Amino acid sequence: MLKRSIKRIFASFLFLLFYSSAYSEVINQIDIFGNNRISDQTVIMFSNINKGDDVDQEKLNNVLKNLYETNFFENVTVKVEKNVLTITVDEYPIINNINIIGVKAKKYKDMIVKNFTLKPKQSYNEFLLSEEIKSIKLLLKNLGFYFATVEPYLETTDNDMVNINYEIDIGDKAKIKKITFLGDKIYKDRKLRSIIVSEEYKIWKFISGKKIFK
Repeated sequence: MLKRSIKRIFASFLFLLFYSSAYSEVINQIDIFGNNRISDQTVIMFSNINKGDDVDQEKLNNVLKNLYETNFFENVTVKVEKNVLTITVDEYPIINNINIIGVKAKKYKDMIVKNFTLKPKQSYNEFLLSEEIKSIKLLLKNLGFYFATVEPYLETTDNDMVNINYEIDIGDKAKIKKITFLGDKIYKDRKLRSIIVSEEYKIWKFISGKKIFK
């Protein structure tokens, strides 16, 4: 789905790449198609173009760029014909709910939610979803869960909304089993171990707190 969106964006820009740079046309009318939730006036405002503007390839590129940067649209196409600018958009669905499945500890779940970029009532965006997954994994890694997995599942509702379900397996915290020093050493291993922050995990460490590998 993400690859398909990237291909659409690339195709739109490829079209404009071959649009003659010497060609320009005064816009007497702007027609908007494909929008359901977002009004025509809002689309025009986002595009930063108005009737009476003289458009060329650079300005049409800017229209595409401006509309994609709103993160409201999965696909955008623009066309100028006989002084009429036609903008056709495919809106991203609105996020209804975001659910976290598999994380039992409330403190970890709260930390993940607090770090969310995508939130309910916002427009769903595939790129932001992929970045969200990276962010969740990084957060869990910083907590010591090096082998955590995050799988998003989308559930589309009847009213053009989407639920995002994150299935997360945090796994076990990574612990240092053994520290080995290689090469010529001036100091003995015992001395080196005494001055580094990390320590090998021992059975008795549960008394004073386990050392987590970060």
